[in-house]
Amino acid sequence: MAGKGTIFMPFSCTDKTSDPVDIGDFKCTLVGAYHKCPRNALESGQRCQIIRCQPKTDGRTTLWSCSAVGTLARTNSSKDDQFVFHFWNASFGNGYTEFHAHYNELMLSKACNIVAGSENRVYLEVDDSFIADLSQPNNPLIASHDDVAKLKIDGEEIWVPKKGLSYHSKFFDVFFNGDFKEKSEDCYELKDIKLEDFLPFLGIVHCLAVPIDENSLEGLLKLGDFFRCKIVLDRCEEYLKNAPIKIFPLLKKLELAEECKLKSTLADVIGKASTVQLKRMTWEGEMSAYARSLMSLKFRLNDS
Repeated sequence: MAGKGTIFMPFSCTDKTSDPVDIGDFKCTLVGAYHKCPRNALESGQRCQIIRCQPKTDGRTTLWSCSAVGTLARTNSSKDDQFVFHFWNASFGNGYTEFHAHYNELMLSKACNIVAGSENRVYLEVDDSFIADLSQPNNPLIASHDDVAKLKIDGEEIWVPKKGLSYHSKFFDVFFNGDFKEKSEDCYELKDIKLEDFLPFLGIVHCLAVPIDENSLEGLLKLGDFFRCKIVLDRCEEYLKNAPIKIFPLLKKLELAEECKLKSTLADVIGKASTVQLKRMTWEGEMSAYARSLMSLKFRLNDS
């Protein structure tokens, strides 16, 4: 459900949170702008405005995503005047309820000079969203009652379509179509899987706009590898390749790429690293033959 609304920005450089505003099926809030970002380093002259978004009804079995766009503006309601000083767009979803908008402080000062005696607002428009309580057998993921399976995960029971999972995952293809005890009992139990990791996995399989960050990557990678699901591994690999070194150091990237057999990432990281960096690494465990081959090729270069 789409929707749009306006949120008044709290005073700068405080932990004050704005009153929640209902926008479509979601409630949105702001936290005062900072000179330091809790997540990523700011460039010189920037501030960070935290925008939070989550469903109005958000249970543990809720799968959701939300794509939104908006602006930061200086407004004067009495004079019907405004100055937009920043544009932003973001995706929210399971485990990812915050977006950090980095805006130019000089643009804010300019806005304050042009529109005096006014206040700052965030305009937010939801342009695409999805919400489903998977504990319900008729949830929006289910297109046909002939294509439904009940999974027990992490103490919860959820209903999911079988065809999509079977198509993208060799594990689920065998799991749903093989001769298992769970099949006769009409409930498939997945042990040692965290529901908070599985919901974003399921969202990616069903082509939802699922955000990936440093907190969700490893859980998704492990599920993608365990369930042999290429679409999830590809999304994770794209993020890992482009993640800044300060978030995922070189060694960590290589370890994850090795563990999940991400050959493209291995080649990319080894190719970008210097021979000095590679020689100084303390590698735990046995290195794959492919990684050893890439290292050998790299060490032929004389860039030290």
